[in-house]
Parts: sequence; structure tokens; C-alpha cells
Amino acid sequence: MTQGPPPGYGPRPGYGPPPGYGPPPGFRPTGRPPGYPPPGYPPPGPPRGYPPPPPGYPPAAPPRGYPPPPGRAPARPQGQGTGGPHSGPTHADQGPRRTPEQPPPPPASDPHDDIDEDLAPRSGKVGDFLEGQGQYGLRAGWRILMIRYPADESFIAAGLTIPAGYASAIVGGMFTNKSGGSIQSPPVSGLCLLDSQGDVHARATAVLDSHPGFREGEVFDEETIAGHVFYLIPKELDVQGIQWQSGGDLLTWLR
Repeated sequence: MTQGPPPGYGPRPGYGPPPGYGPPPGFRPTGRPPGYPPPGYPPPGPPRGYPPPPPGYPPAAPPRGYPPPPGRAPARPQGQGTGGPHSGPTHADQGPRRTPEQPPPPPASDPHDDIDEDLAPRSGKVGDFLEGQGQYGLRAGWRILMIRYPADESFIAAGLTIPAGYASAIVGGMFTNKSGGSIQSPPVSGLCLLDSQGDVHARATAVLDSHPGFREGEVFDEETIAGHVFYLIPKELDVQGIQWQSGGDLLTWLR
């Protein structure tokens, strides 16, 4: 049910605009005031004193394919070479390729350069000077001068008896002390005879006036002494060479 205003609701008697209220005489609610804008405004054309633009200004953008000015290459889209659109620069953009220079090969080295001179095995022939390390700081230099086999005549001339089935041998050489100091005696016991089967034989005790042995006693640094060593080996064998070793390097002289 629609309800209306309560009883007595509404304008009171005598409510309204006061007497004489309203627009003044001659008031125009809409439009511009008479004579606005003034005649001749805005003026046609550019303002006075402003130079006119040159003919053809502003310039229109050149159409596609318009030739570039002399001395200037046409712009090229990025990533496009002279041969058409593709990805990445072309060889023409990069210039001529250069093959990287290879470093020169290293000089050929001697395969024996990496061998320690003090640890390399020593070998030579009769007459060669060989040098090697021994025990207790000994450094010996040996030169084998001769190997005489058989030497039975020299033994018999000295009044020595050769056991049955054996033959004698005489080895002459020179020893040089390279130890950097004196030693008590020459290391003659390290000299052994090498037979044709590869076996070694120790020296024999003998005294021959015709072939004196190495002297006993002190040997000074860089002093050289000479002497002979004697051997007895089975007759059926031959002499292959001489070896020296004293707890270190092995020196070998072959006939």
C-alpha cells in the first residue's frame, strides 16, 4: 500500500520567492553578448611581420625506392646483407676471412736430454774413460787400457802355477779419484771380468813384476794411478769384457 505524506506535510501558507525576485530587465540567458567577437578577428593568414614559408614546406617523406643523395649509401635493415634478407652478417660485412696462424713446431729435442747424467748406465769399449758413482760418496773414473787373454805365459814366467782347467787373464787400467776429497785406497775390488756366458769373475791374488798391480794407500782428489788386475776363468770360456761396480753405477767395457 502506498503511503503519502503525513497529514499537514507540505509548503506552509505564503511560501515562495519574495516579491520582485527574477532576472533584471534585458537579461539574455543564452548566447554570446552582442558584438562578440569583434569584427575581423581572427585575422586571415599569418600574423603581420612573419615571413611566409618556402615553397614545398613542409617536405613530404620520399617514397620507397627514392634514390639516396650522392655519396651516401642507402640504409640497410639490421641483420640484412647485400644478398637479401637473412639472419646474421655476411662475409661481405665481415671482410675477408683470415686463417689463424699456427705456432711454429717446437724444436726437436734429444731423446737423451731427460736422462740424468749421474744415473745413466755407463758402457763403452776398451780405451774409453767412464765415470760413475760408488758407495760412501765415492766417484770413480776408470779407463781400461788392455785385456790380455790368455796370459798363461806371463804367469808361468813369474813362477805362478795355473790350476788345471783354468786360463789366466790380465787387465790393465787407470783410476782417477773424482770424489772431491781423498779416499783411503783405490776401489780395485769392484773390477770384475765378464765371460762369454755373461757371468762375472772376481780378481785373483797374484804378483807379477812385469805387470804391477794398483798401489795401496790414500788417493788424493783428482789423482790418477795405474795398475793391473789378474783373473782365472775356465778354459772353455772366452772374455767378453770388464765391469766395475761399487754399490752404485755399473761401468762396462767390451772387447
